[in-house]
Amino acid sequence: MWDVSLLWRKGRLYKRSTGIKPRLVIITQFINKEAREVAAKHGVEVYTRVLKA
Repeated sequence: MWDVSLLWRKGRLYKRSTGIKPRLVIITQFINKEAREVAAKHGVEVYTRVLKA
């Protein structure tokens, strides 16, 4: 869960520094329910499925 919050804080800092809102994305094999809720709250996209080539 703290990874999501850390990414969101970095995105907020980037926006303050550049004036550009970044697209925040986490790609992971597993994310627990609490972390997914935090991601949704902060607008962080979460991808958990891997596409095979």
